[in-house]
Amino acid sequence: PPQSPNPLRYGGPILPALPIGVVSGAVGSAVGIGGALVAVPTTMHAYRLRQLQANSTALLLNVATCASGALVFASAGHVDPIAGCLVASGATATAGPGARLAHAMRERTQRLVFASALLALAPVIALKPVIAPANDDEAKEDGGPTHAGGGGGWNGSSASGIMPPAEKVAYYVGLGAAVGVASGALGIGAGTMMSVGLALAGGMPHKTMLGTSMVAQIGPGLAGAWAHARLGNLRVDLVPALAAGAMIGSFVTSEAAVDAPEEGLRAAFAAFVAGLGMHALRGAL
Repeated sequence: PPQSPNPLRYGGPILPALPIGVVSGAVGSAVGIGGALVAVPTTMHAYRLRQLQANSTALLLNVATCASGALVFASAGHVDPIAGCLVASGATATAGPGARLAHAMRERTQRLVFASALLALAPVIALKPVIAPANDDEAKEDGGPTHAGGGGGWNGSSASGIMPPAEKVAYYVGLGAAVGVASGALGIGAGTMMSVGLALAGGMPHKTMLGTSMVAQIGPGLAGAWAHARLGNLRVDLVPALAAGAMIGSFVTSEAAVDAPEEGLRAAFAAFVAGLGMHALRGAL
């Protein structure tokens, strides 16, 4: 495979990396999953990347998507900083080991794992409201998340009723640790796993769940990308255009997503992810 050029002398192709970034950022931020699910298969096809190159490069696109989207959600009061920091701490610690695990896999194994992850995530994306229903009534009544009693709950206190504060802290850190391994190894799945995991903790309004998930993905994305860069997997030449496009797409879509329903887009995107999974599985077998 071609070697990554000096990142200080960027000469990477702007097309189709820029539009890939825009679409990935827009779709990912709208449903709170980052942009890697779109970016990995499209960059593999467009640039003939190896699975590990696409996975690692998509981590930085995901960081750009989440940073831009988190800014919009935070400005609207839809971020829980305590939950976000706890999840991010666990995820950041395990993203590097996840990257090293992926580096040790054979290419065919990486492709099979990636395809399996897509097929597993598709129904979770579609059924997320059923699997882990969020409580939007609390957001309407309280105007956003506020931590009561220092335990990471919301004013509605349903979260505290489900899980005591100490257990909630352990849950968030454990959730982050699991997500970090998946993020570092696959470059995908972090957003879906985080948003569902945050909802299962109980009581978090849907928009706060999206915003908090975006905040929590930034740290592990950077840690995983750094580990992959040291292992020689990162295509640095593609990162500027992909990240710039992702920030644009994420910012525009997040502005709309703050006030828009996501049910239709979620169902359509789940079908798209399932199709990508079938295509990836066929290519791996």
